[in-house]
Amino acid sequence: MGGRRWDFRSEGLWRPPMLVIQGSTEVASLRVEHPWTSTRAILRISGGRPIASWVMTSLLRGDVSWQAEDGAPLVVFRRGTDEGGIAGWWRTQCRVDLSPAGFAHPDRDLLLCLGWRFTVLSAHDAF
Repeated sequence: MGGRRWDFRSEGLWRPPMLVIQGSTEVASLRVEHPWTSTRAILRISGGRPIASWVMTSLLRGDVSWQAEDGAPLVVFRRGTDEGGIAGWWRTQCRVDLSPAGFAHPDRDLLLCLGWRFTVLSAHDAF
């Protein structure tokens, strides 16, 4: 990961923003677009520029992705593996697909780390 380290912190009560801290500086924040109706959250650099949107792409499978402002997928997290079978349902695992734009994205490492964190948290919430 290039020697980078981030701390992820939630602050607030109902649908709190997720803060991304590097060292002692807030470098980004993730906020749900519309807390009552949205399945989209926007990750912004502390200056306010949007990096990507976290979107549920498949309700049945639970697939989620980081998307660019134009809606193009950058990184897709697909639940389970290609092997199939019931055994995989009880493990926290996913396949990660990077698009060419996602691979070249300047914040790719952050998107991968934060996406995996959400995958693990949602797997634990399911039980």
